[in-house]
Amino acid sequence: MAQTRYETQRGGGQTPHGDSGATTRRWNNGGAVAWPGAGVAATTQTTVVARSVGAVGLATIGLIHLLDAPSKWSETPYLFWLYLALVVGCVGGAGLLVRAHSRLAWAAAAVLCLNPLAGYVLSRTTGLPGAMGDIGNWAEPLGLASLFVETGVLALSLYGLSLVLRRDAAGR
Repeated sequence: MAQTRYETQRGGGQTPHGDSGATTRRWNNGGAVAWPGAGVAATTQTTVVARSVGAVGLATIGLIHLLDAPSKWSETPYLFWLYLALVVGCVGGAGLLVRAHSRLAWAAAAVLCLNPLAGYVLSRTTGLPGAMGDIGNWAEPLGLASLFVETGVLALSLYGLSLVLRRDAAGR
């Protein structure tokens, strides 16, 4: 099924409908583009929104782990340092996403989501060295919030990577 979107063009010059100067709006149901370059503008808007949401998601993952880090210092110091490394990585990954729509930025976002997801699953199933107290504790509120955000950002990262690969394949 074709996707429907509402497109707008402003300003001088001729529009595809022959009028000039005024704003032109038209429904596009997957058929011909209303004017040259409209598809590029829609893709650019999509990537800006995706990158922004991804950056906020990475910042949220970093914040969740920063909030949980003090408890790890007394329990298992190596987890504390891994949490801090994740926080720094999330800040850097968010910076990459804000700066550019690139393969590196989206891959970094995916890796930054996969690592804590794997750590959460391992800590709840087999346990981690020196941290066996969380085995079976699947309902911890910060853990569930983290899983929710990490899964969302991971899905968004895969989508972002697909956009980059599609753009690269098109030769842009």
